[in-house]
Amino acid sequence: MLLLGRWMGEGPLTAAMKWGVALAFAGTLLIISKGQLQTLTRFQLSLGNLWSLVAAISFAWFSIRARDWTRTIAPLPLMVVTGWSGLIVVMLPVYVVWIAIGGPWFVWNDADAGFALAAVAYMGLAPTMLGNLFYLYGVAVVGAARAAAFLYLSPLFSAAFSILWLGEQLAWYHVGGIAAIFAGLLILGKSGPARLRPKPA
Repeated sequence: MLLLGRWMGEGPLTAAMKWGVALAFAGTLLIISKGQLQTLTRFQLSLGNLWSLVAAISFAWFSIRARDWTRTIAPLPLMVVTGWSGLIVVMLPVYVVWIAIGGPWFVWNDADAGFALAAVAYMGLAPTMLGNLFYLYGVAVVGAARAAAFLYLSPLFSAAFSILWLGEQLAWYHVGGIAAIFAGLLILGKSGPARLRPKPA
């Protein structure tokens, strides 16, 4: 967004909007790097990074197109269609090949099967189904750019879960990153394109 200087077809980016995105992005980097930004310079690309980049580009394209689609298809049916399409077209063939070459039907480490299945169920229902449903609704209401900005909350929740469930200690970079992300989103929310802002009563 910052490089294009456009609000994804919804008007030009204002200076405040750019600052909001930059601040939220800086907070994300602070959490990911654990306050040691020099670690980012030692980052090495791998095949997994390439797949992640392709996935991010595909998701960005989908987000831009989703607002047009939700004008004729409600967010819930659209989420169901895209979810099942990805499952049948992408995941099912990969799983069938995995089984065909002798892979186990289900793999887990350092946990009992019930706990592993519960984790899979949580991943499928909460972040995958409900998360995407809320995201599509946001795209339909406020547009792709503003809805996508809230993806900066992902490392925030990852840090919170690490502290609550894995015993990670709350550190200054968590607090600083969270503050930067919320401040950026607050600036972004108050400085969006005029035609997207709610009209005063």
